[in-house]
Amino acid sequence: MRPVDDKWPVTNPYGVKDSRYAAGYHTGVDFGCPVGTPVRAPQGGKVITAKYDDDYGNYVTIMYTPRKGDKKLFLLAHNSELLVKTGQTVKRGQVVAKSGESGNTRGAHVHAEKRHSPFGYHNTEKPPWR
Repeated sequence: MRPVDDKWPVTNPYGVKDSRYAAGYHTGVDFGCPVGTPVRAPQGGKVITAKYDDDYGNYVTIMYTPRKGDKKLFLLAHNSELLVKTGQTVKRGQVVAKSGESGNTRGAHVHAEKRHSPFGYHNTEKPPWR
């Protein structure tokens, strides 16, 4: 499930190489949408992080287990508002934030990453959205 409605386009796809990115490439997918757009959990799971940092701004990470012992997480960043708290359980499709332009960004959008363990930004996978 996409974190935003289908009407919002991908404005920066996964894997674009650029030295400005800490990993050397774009580790997620950006969806261009106005500030305040509902951001939904792509998968149900446990909220591991719901906080602000200078790069991702207001962001949420949701851990889920697609197969026994296999942990993954979705990171949803640059939000204007967080609607969940660390430790909370969320369902697939639940609104967890409102899009924005917080942190290191050049305009309103949602940045969505899919990570695998260990969960650093170098351990991203191509998300299922185009």
